[in-house]
Amino acid sequence: MMTSFNSERDRFVAYAFAAAHMFVELDPNGVIKHASGTTSGLASGKSDDLVEKKFASFVDPGDQAYFAEILLRLFQHGRIEPRLICLTSKTGKRLELLMGGLLLPSQEQRLFLSFTVPPKTNIKPKNDSQAGGRKTTETDLLDKRDFGSVAQDKLATSESMDVNSQLTMLVIDGLDELRSSGDMEKLARVLEKLSAYLRAISFDGTCASELGSEKFGVLHSANVDEKEIKARIAEIIAEEAADTDLEVKSFSMDFDTHELSETDATKALLYSVQKFVDTDPNEFSITSLQSSAREMLNDVVNRVNQVREIIDRRNFDVVFQPIVDIYTEDVHHLEALTRITGLASPQAFIEFTEEVGLIEDFDLTLAQRVMEELANHRKGGWKPRVAINLSAKSMNSSIFRKSFEEVLAPFSEIQEQLMLELTETVSVSNFEELNKVLQEYRNAGMQVCIDDVGSGSTSFQSLYDLEVDFLKIDGRFVRAANTNERDMTLLKSIIEVGKKLNTKLIAEQIEDREQAHLMESLGVEYGQGYLYGRPTLDHSTFKPGMNKPKAALHDTERKW
Repeated sequence: MMTSFNSERDRFVAYAFAAAHMFVELDPNGVIKHASGTTSGLASGKSDDLVEKKFASFVDPGDQAYFAEILLRLFQHGRIEPRLICLTSKTGKRLELLMGGLLLPSQEQRLFLSFTVPPKTNIKPKNDSQAGGRKTTETDLLDKRDFGSVAQDKLATSESMDVNSQLTMLVIDGLDELRSSGDMEKLARVLEKLSAYLRAISFDGTCASELGSEKFGVLHSANVDEKEIKARIAEIIAEEAADTDLEVKSFSMDFDTHELSETDATKALLYSVQKFVDTDPNEFSITSLQSSAREMLNDVVNRVNQVREIIDRRNFDVVFQPIVDIYTEDVHHLEALTRITGLASPQAFIEFTEEVGLIEDFDLTLAQRVMEELANHRKGGWKPRVAINLSAKSMNSSIFRKSFEEVLAPFSEIQEQLMLELTETVSVSNFEELNKVLQEYRNAGMQVCIDDVGSGSTSFQSLYDLEVDFLKIDGRFVRAANTNERDMTLLKSIIEVGKKLNTKLIAEQIEDREQAHLMESLGVEYGQGYLYGRPTLDHSTFKPGMNKPKAALHDTERKW
């Protein structure tokens, strides 16, 4: 019997040391009563040197409040999952370790903490306590720009381990008023404790973010109850700002989206977060927050599912619209556009696909369809150039480019017929890198155009930093230049820039002869619009030897 007991004990000891580097046993006052394994630099000698010292004395100053929240949760719930924490070594070096914890309900009530070295990560909280502590009006939470990528990793990990995930959004109503009151000390105390608590309940202690001036988000396991979250934050407010009119509004979303893939489920999550960020906090009420959240997530999941089905089943038509030489009205090339059965507005579909992060998948599918059509036309002797829209953000992604090149690979003989129309250049942060990519495609025989020049989606910097063949002028200037002096001035400046950069100009949304004559007089070489032809499935109109595109009657319908 004793042999069996010893065997089980040895087995659990072996499991423990296989999973962690250091173990510490604390009494209810946080005093170390036993330590095993490596000291991780906390002591210069053996682990026994840590005994009878307050463990909190080894915690980095920036994580003291965070550690206090972890201990509170340990005493309340008996266990915490591993989470990142920063300790300070004997030499003053900051040590980032993963800490797990267990409370054994014995007579003495001992806390058992385990520590292990985590994988390297480039994601850090917004403020680094190494730099002398955080600023008094900021939190130690993850920057909202990093929240999406971290949440994606945590969702993938939790799903692979069959752990249910929950996203809780919070609005701390009145926090802006506290900021404007000038009481920075009170604000700092509230933010410090709030930040510490949200980190303490989040996955790994890293997946909590300040999403706006009064908005916060935390991704956590489903065993963290929303009522508990609201109750603890109410306690923090009572402790640090009892005389301030602060109110906690929250909602939690179970991220149970089995009908979506892991990747698409994450995209739905991030889209929901962004919608929450974009909504005015004054529009939230305690009841509407909860109900609208459910509706929002269900709607997003359904729409993502619809987009995925359209992409995977290729349930869309490719239509073509001519871009013509304004002087001769001969077709120069075609632009590939999409039409989706049952959707009145392709533009709304494209915008949602961009916002939810599925535009790359759609762009690849569209490129595949266009290349197949070009290959079929080539068999009949017709070799038109066709432009497809690609997001500049997609083109800056090495993953997307690899997939794009895989799409193009079987069509090496007709790649030079493909033209790339670059959209959303305002999202680009590294124009030098993007320009290198574009030059590779141009060297392979593809011409490149920057779309919507003059609109808010196109960066003016892109005109100078990207070497391209064409600039397409936003249709708003084409339509309004004859009646609005300001639009005429801006139109002329765009044309002047294009001429100086030796790029050809395309004016879109030309709908009548007056607009066409104006573009011609200003030196614009190419035009696109209903005057020259609507998007159509019938490509025969554009073949050499056929009639030129017939001018359409003026109407108010647009390309999208």
